Amino acid sequence: MTRMTPAQYDHLCNLVRPFLTKRSLRKPISVNERVAVTLLFLAHGDSARSKAWAFRIGKSTIYKILYETCDAIWQVLHAQYLPKPSQETWEKVIYEFWKKWNFPNCIGALDGKHITIQAPPNSNSLNYNYKGFFSFILMAISDANYKFIWIDVGDYGSNSDGGVWGNSNLGQSLKSGTGDIPPPKLLPGTTTLLPCTLVGDEAFPLKSYVMRPYPRKSLISDSHRIFNYRLSRARRIIENAFGILVSRWRILNENNGIVIPGQWRNEELGSHITRIGQVGSNRAAYTASAQRDTLREYFMTNIGAVDWQFDHALRGYNINIPS
Repeated sequence: MTRMTPAQYDHLCNLVRPFLTKRSLRKPISVNERVAVTLLFLAHGDSARSKAWAFRIGKSTIYKILYETCDAIWQVLHAQYLPKPSQETWEKVIYEFWKKWNFPNCIGALDGKHITIQAPPNSNSLNYNYKGFFSFILMAISDANYKFIWIDVGDYGSNSDGGVWGNSNLGQSLKSGTGDIPPPKLLPGTTTLLPCTLVGDEAFPLKSYVMRPYPRKSLISDSHRIFNYRLSRARRIIENAFGILVSRWRILNENNGIVIPGQWRNEELGSHITRIGQVGSNRAAYTASAQRDTLREYFMTNIGAVDWQFDHALRGYNINIPS
């Protein structure tokens, strides 16, 4: 895990200084100290009380510092690190998903997670989710390198069954056809045009722009199992991205800051971050279903298949490898 260098820390402090500089008759807490408190709190995952003791600052002041500094960091960094994806961004993601994870026309891996929170005042049941705890929802898309390229954060935890993805700005734009994604592309090595698509799990409805696996009851052939394996292999990038996020910022976990090497690869996301439930209908449109079938058939051809897919996807089944 890489660590922030002194130069990077100083650079961040200078960026947020205009937002955090205070004017007071008393000597204010410095910007550098505010940033240090916030980063240590987020990275260690301990309590505001412990930071109050460590920095000799009142607990109520610590809470105010955390809120203001996080907001300032978002203001100065989000345009650089989470800009609105352009067609150039999508094109690069498509190229890398095919080269690294063998999934064509893929513009990213999509998933959502519940982030555990304390019950907000007067929120009633808005943040109370079906798993029995209070949360808000983080929806995100990752590129092929475990990097978030789009997020939507803050939806009520109680909306886990209510189309969190579909109600997001990107979800709405893709649904209306106004999303700035590349036009349909040829499947590599063929003359078949297919739309560019995200990959997601069973929680998402099947759309031309969101591919999900076949239901388990529909796994009637080797090709269906191969498709699910190939899609899962690409989709797990977002699972690992969330895992890396948790291992870096322990505030999202309750393991007292203990980092287990490689733990993020096992999809154990900790007690503060949990998979969301169903967010859309299971009824697939005919065109999206046909698109999925085309991909399934492509993965069984000499051009679209990879040698190891049969060993991985069909382990425990009678293998029928096409000639």
